[in-house]
Amino acid sequence: MKKLTLIIFLFLFSNSFSQSIIITKKGDSIKYINGFEHINQRKKQFFYYTEMPSKQELKPKLYGIGMGKLNKKYGKTIAIEQIDKILSPGVLQNTGKNKFVNIPVEIVKIIKIKNRYTSVYALTEGEFTLYLCPNCGNNEYLRYYVKRDGEKLKKIDATGTVLAANFWKKLKKEFSDCQKTVEYISTLKKDKSKKYKTHEYLIDIVDFYNNNCSAK
Repeated sequence: MKKLTLIIFLFLFSNSFSQSIIITKKGDSIKYINGFEHINQRKKQFFYYTEMPSKQELKPKLYGIGMGKLNKKYGKTIAIEQIDKILSPGVLQNTGKNKFVNIPVEIVKIIKIKNRYTSVYALTEGEFTLYLCPNCGNNEYLRYYVKRDGEKLKKIDATGTVLAANFWKKLKKEFSDCQKTVEYISTLKKDKSKKYKTHEYLIDIVDFYNNNCSAK
């Protein structure tokens, strides 16, 4: 409710509103207005607005009061299983309890994390896909996940914007089927000139694997 209240408050003082695009598995495109979307866990649906309510309609809804009528008038749904991806380009900045981050994002995927449908950013895709969850967990930290085709989702211990002590060791284990990638990870660890941020290290490693070791 707090998030929706804040977004509506900002909308009242803006003349332009950003849009995202749902790409279905059939290849259809659906534009929607950012700020009203949410996931219905029980019905396994994605809820969104394709039209922007007027300022007059939004004014009394500033604190979430009476949103039911607006949802009924403007709201639409699509089954999550029908969605391939959502195009929502932008830059992810400070979120929750994270330090300031500046991560370019574009593709949103809806995946299951701990049996709940969750919107995450796909930072790079291939045999291995790297996901970023902006506010996962009770501490509202950035969480990174990797998923190999046909295997389960795995969390990478890179909490917030700080690399965990065993970060490199676990990455080597995750990509141990490709010696080239293991060696590349060692090179990155020793190379102090790059001064990468966490997401840059992860994208670099996943891209290296997909380009040099992937069966695709």
